[in-house]
Amino acid sequence: MPCKKNYLIYALFVILITYTAYTFLWMHFGLGVTSVVQLVLLGLVILGFFAYLASPSSGKNSWINWLFAVWVTQALAYTLGASSSTTQFKESMFVLLCAAPIISQQYNPKYAKYFMLVMGAVSIAMYFVTISMLRLEEENSYGGGYMTLVAFTVLIYFFRHRSVRTRMIISIIIFVLVLSSMKRGDILACILVILVYYYIMLRHNGKIDSKVIVALIFVVFAGFLTFKYMLSTSDIFALRFERTMEGDSSARDDIYSSLINYFLIAPLDVQLFGGGFDASVKISGARAHSDILEVLSCEGIFGLIIYLGAFFCLFRQMRRRTDVAEKAILASVLAIWLVKMVFSMFIFSQPTIILFVLTGYILNKRIDKQYEY
Repeated sequence: MPCKKNYLIYALFVILITYTAYTFLWMHFGLGVTSVVQLVLLGLVILGFFAYLASPSSGKNSWINWLFAVWVTQALAYTLGASSSTTQFKESMFVLLCAAPIISQQYNPKYAKYFMLVMGAVSIAMYFVTISMLRLEEENSYGGGYMTLVAFTVLIYFFRHRSVRTRMIISIIIFVLVLSSMKRGDILACILVILVYYYIMLRHNGKIDSKVIVALIFVVFAGFLTFKYMLSTSDIFALRFERTMEGDSSARDDIYSSLINYFLIAPLDVQLFGGGFDASVKISGARAHSDILEVLSCEGIFGLIIYLGAFFCLFRQMRRRTDVAEKAILASVLAIWLVKMVFSMFIFSQPTIILFVLTGYILNKRIDKQYEY
C-alpha cells in the first residue's frame, strides 16, 4: 500500500507539537499567541472530525464513537449549565476529538512517527520548563511528571524494534524523571505502567523472555536507588513521602467527600444527568481531581456510564490485539488512564492528547506501519 500525503494530518501534528509547548509559549509570548494556537487547533480538530465522519467504514472505530459521546455529554453540560470554564471545556474537546482523524485517515507513517517523537521530546522539555517556572516563582519545585510519563509510551512504541536494552534505558530515564517530579499520582501511574508493559512483553511469542526479566530488574533497581537518593537529599520529597505514609491526600478527601455527600442527597434528575459543567466547583470550591467524580457531578450517572464505556471499549480492543508491542502500549495507556481518572483529571489534561494521538495511530487500519522505516 503506497504512502499518501495528507496535509490535514501533517498540519494537525504541527499545531499539536506547538500546543504541547503551551507552557513555554505562555511564559514567553503571553496569552495572545497561545489563544491563536488554540483557535487554529480547534479548527483543525473540528475539520478532522468531519473527515472522520466522511471516512469509509475501515476508518471508523467504536472507541472514537465513545469519545465523541463523552464530548457530547460535556457539551450539553457546558451549554445547559451556562458554564464559564471555556478553557477547561476546550481542553477536553482537544483531548476527546484529536484522535479521530489520526485513526481514520491515510498518511505516511514515517512522517507520523517523526511528528510523534518530536511531540514526546517537546513534552519532556516542557517538564523542565515547568520546573524552572516553579523555582522562579519560589514554589515547591515539583510537578510535570505526567508530561514525561506520556512520552514513555511514544518512545517505547516507536523504538519497539530496537533492542531490549534500548527500551530499558528509555524506561529508566522516564522513571527517574517522573520520580523527580515528586507527584505521587504520576509516580504511581509510572510504576503501574512499567509493570504492565514488561509483564506483557515478558510472554512474547508465548515464551518467557529472560532479557525482559533482566531489563525489568534493572529498571526497578534504578528506580529504587533514585527513590533512596531523593529521600535523603530532598526535604520536599521526604516531606511528601512522610505525608503519604500518614494518609495525607492534599485535601482530596475533603473534595471527594463533599462531592459524594452532595450526590447522595441530590434530586434524581441531578443524579442522572449532573449539575452542569461547573457543578464540582460550585459544590466543593474546586475541580474534583478525579475524572470519575468530576463527570459524576457534572454529567451524572448517564455521563459516567458513557465515560467508562470509552475506557472499556479501548480495553476490549487492547485484549484483541495480536501484536505484542501494540498490546503492551495500549495496556500502558489504559494503566495511565486508570490511575489518572481515579486520582486526577485525565481528559482535562493537555498531555493526554499525546496518549490519544498515539492510540489513534496504533488503531489505524488504513496505513501500513512497515513504512515507518
